[in-house]
Amino acid sequence: MDAKITKKRLGHLLSYDWIKIIAICAAVIVVWVLLFTSLATRATKGQTFQIYVYPGVTMQPEKLGGLSDLHKDGVLSVDVLDYNVLQMTSGSAGTQLSAFLPNKEGDVMFINDTLPTKTVVDEETGEEKTEITGKSDLEKFLTSYFGYASWLGEIGNVEVYDYNLAQESYLDNCEKYLSQFYTDEVTSENPNQDKEKIESEFRKRIKGDKRYKKESQIKKGLEEEFVRIENLRKAYTNVLDYLEQGIISVRTTTLELDEDKDKDGKNDTVEVQYAYDLSKIEHIADLMVNTKNEESGKSDDLCMIILNEKAQEEALRFEQITLLDYIVREYGDLG
Repeated sequence: MDAKITKKRLGHLLSYDWIKIIAICAAVIVVWVLLFTSLATRATKGQTFQIYVYPGVTMQPEKLGGLSDLHKDGVLSVDVLDYNVLQMTSGSAGTQLSAFLPNKEGDVMFINDTLPTKTVVDEETGEEKTEITGKSDLEKFLTSYFGYASWLGEIGNVEVYDYNLAQESYLDNCEKYLSQFYTDEVTSENPNQDKEKIESEFRKRIKGDKRYKKESQIKKGLEEEFVRIENLRKAYTNVLDYLEQGIISVRTTTLELDEDKDKDGKNDTVEVQYAYDLSKIEHIADLMVNTKNEESGKSDDLCMIILNEKAQEEALRFEQITLLDYIVREYGDLG
């Protein structure tokens, strides 16, 4: 039998069987993609870190770097597998937030608290005066989405609609989480880690994680876990210090509720604490600016909201604290 491959025979094959060849190649590609997808490690809510930048604030995310840079600098732990920054525009923000937030997406939002104003002339005196014409972006966002933000003030009894907003404090939750891994006070100098406790909890939470199939991988991951927890402790104590020094502060926002519980004919108001004020960080404008505050300065009224804490696994609910600590250390004048 003459099975020699000739140019003529090859031409006949391609003429009649080219569709089969393309179909086989496509099938191989599909199978390969499905296999790769099924075997790859999928990032959980806690392993995905998303920064939202609300319209009116412009950020330079390249200053923070990519995920590998954030791992290297200890800004985010190695448990964060996916990271992105979304610069929202005025035309798309509402649609994006209504889609993302109910799906428990988003970890941090940078937003401004600048009140819109206009200059008017007093008809009697002829003097110019400034008149507030509406709500700030922070107030408008919280009025619609406060349920997705973490309470940053002290524990208390503040009610909005049928919600008790101050049942838990984000920083208190962080301290409680850290306390289980130290035999000394978390805020003391160089407290001793309870490494047995850390290992026990680490082995529990990595079950099913495809990154840790071998004991050698687990041991390496455990060493990184010791570092992660200590980095978080340092960031937590730093943030407490920044708050005490006034480098950052908790912003109090007055919300006007669409209710009249006391029947006085007016909508009720309540003061809430859902944002950190970043405006006193000396060089914060090198990272982000408030484009709605042209008169008093690019950094005035810049705020940070922590989102969807409860949607993430406990170990990864506090990556926002290490990010905040990094921003203050990198752009603050700490001497």
